[in-house]
Parts: sequence; C-alpha cells; structure tokens
Amino acid sequence: MADIKLADAKEAKDIIGAMRAECHLSLRTIARSTGVSLRRIRLAARYNTIDDAVKARLLDLQVVCLLALQEIKPYFILTWLENGVPALGGNAPADYIRDGKAKEVEELLRELIGGSFS
Repeated sequence: MADIKLADAKEAKDIIGAMRAECHLSLRTIARSTGVSLRRIRLAARYNTIDDAVKARLLDLQVVCLLALQEIKPYFILTWLENGVPALGGNAPADYIRDGKAKEVEELLRELIGGSFS
C-alpha cells in the first residue's frame, strides 16, 4: 500500500497516518486536538471509524498541520501544538482546535507564513 500524502488524505485513517508521518504527531496529540480518547483515535487509525463531529476537528487539524509545515520544521510541530503560544493568549493550539477555534490557529499560521507577524 502506498503512503498517502497529508494534502491528499480524505479518510480518517489516512489523515491520521499522514499527520503522524509528515508532522510527527503522536496519537495522543491527535486525540487531544480532536477532544476524544486515545482509544477512539487508535480505532479510527485502524478501522476508519469516526463520527462526523470528530472528523470535522480532524480535518481542522489537517489544515493546521499543512499550514504549519510551511513555517515550522516537522519535528517541532508536535511541540508547537502541545505548548502555550503567546499569540493565542498562552493557550496551546491543540486546545484551540479541540474547542472549535481552529480558524484562529490557521489565521496565526497564515500571518507567520506571510511575514506579517513580528
């Protein structure tokens, strides 16, 4: 089976696999960002079983990872997602995504990419 690139992934198990490979994310970070248990993410990674609400957050995390890859070294993305970011009021981007505020994280990354953030 060929590896699917993050940008091309559509199914939950492919998105999870690609985020682990390209962004060095742990299943624990993916679970935290989507607001579900580690067990549910493991099941989704293996059997592609995930409900629509969790899949929406997973897709948000996919977009954030794709943007982060443009500005952050892949092996630092996990650290960036898990730790407080001053521009997000000291909150972790993973928590913003979990709470349905992924657009704010995306906007921050777009500002970093565009060079308008100093």
